[in-house]
Amino acid sequence: MIGAYAVHDEAQQKFALVLAADAVASSRLVKRAGEKWGENAEIAVAHACFTDCRADDAVAQTVVQGDHATVTFKTDAISPLLLVCEQGRWLIDVQGYIQLLGPDLPQAIKDSERFFPIANSAEDQLSKGTYNSPDALVADLNKQLQTNP
Repeated sequence: MIGAYAVHDEAQQKFALVLAADAVASSRLVKRAGEKWGENAEIAVAHACFTDCRADDAVAQTVVQGDHATVTFKTDAISPLLLVCEQGRWLIDVQGYIQLLGPDLPQAIKDSERFFPIANSAEDQLSKGTYNSPDALVADLNKQLQTNP
C-alpha cells in the first residue's frame, strides 16, 4: 500500500505510513460493514471514517492539471484526493497534503494515529456481533472520535 504514495523524504514517509495505516483500517471496516448490512451501511461507515467507498468513487470528479490531479467527492465528509504523476504512475501526493495542511499537519498526524486503533477495535467488535445495525456502529465511531483525545 505504501507504494501508492509519492514519498521523497523522511517526513513524507512518516506521514504516508500514518495515512496508509488509516486507509487500511477504514477500508477493512467499511468492507466488513458492507458485507454485513449492504451498500447503504458501506456508505454510512465510510463517511463516518472520513473516507470514500465504491458509490462515492462512481460519482467523483477528477480534474487533471499537468502532472497533478484532484479527485473531489459529492459529500463534504470526504476531503479531496490529491494525486501526482511520477514516472507514469498516479500516486497519492503526500507533499500536496503536507502543503495543504500547513501548520495543522501535526494535529492531522495525531488525529490519524488516534483513528487507527478506533477503526481496528470497531472492526473487531463488528466481527463479534456487538453492533446490531450500521447506525449503532456509526454512533459508536462518532462517540469515540469525539471523546477519545
